[in-house]
Amino acid sequence: MDKARITPPTGPPYPPPSAPLGGVPTPIPDIPICAVLITLFTIAGFGHLLFLRRHILSPPTNRDRPLPPLILTIFCLLRITALSLRIAWSAHPGNINLSIASTEFTSAGLALLIILNLILARRMVRDYTAIRPSIPLRTCRALMFCVVACLAMVISASVDAFFSRDADNLQTGRNVIRVSLVILAVLAAVPSVAVLAVWMWGEARQGIARRGALILGVSMLLTLEVGFRCGNAFAAKRVEDPGWINSKACYYCFVFLIETVIVYALLVARLVNGMY
Repeated sequence: MDKARITPPTGPPYPPPSAPLGGVPTPIPDIPICAVLITLFTIAGFGHLLFLRRHILSPPTNRDRPLPPLILTIFCLLRITALSLRIAWSAHPGNINLSIASTEFTSAGLALLIILNLILARRMVRDYTAIRPSIPLRTCRALMFCVVACLAMVISASVDAFFSRDADNLQTGRNVIRVSLVILAVLAAVPSVAVLAVWMWGEARQGIARRGALILGVSMLLTLEVGFRCGNAFAAKRVEDPGWINSKACYYCFVFLIETVIVYALLVARLVNGMY
């Protein structure tokens, strides 16, 4: 971080006292990395958009079939926006508004992937078990509501940290973020439990192994990403003394690399096997 280029603001918004996830971006290496990731998410988003268009032009019997490509298209757009904001932030490291926007767009995308995997797990439970369809549907809706609620708490608490210097208020916000991320980690792991339950007690129908392996893999990767975010929240290193968990390498590997693998795995699964 080039401290000489950053002028501490005299009023809100303030820079947060804790080191941000991934640190403050710099032109090198953040701009080249973000440019590559933007290209990858653009290609993936275009691929999922084509599948969404196919569903719209030829609606399937199951009305929730267009949901996965729609969610993935929106997710790719959010990631392109977040990475573009990070490039702008790297050029203007003292601009706190860019920092806020980049951070919150990055948080918003994670919730979409968790919701998507819950939908895929619910569909698998519905298709391969004797449980009444209404039970997994209601359960999935409740879990999706929990994801949205946790995301809202994370965003509101993190934004509030930019506009407050009260120690008690900041500590309360950190506690809210920590609890919300722990809940999100549990919710990210729920599809893994659903897949294992279907494998043990579900009907032996063709395609159950491949679909379950995809959902299980996505669930494990999302749990790893949320776990990394939890570690960063609980570590709460100060800006002046960031830890290894705040490094750019960890940030890009445990956030964007994982998400790139997920969106392309789902794209290939849909292209090759017609899954999800």
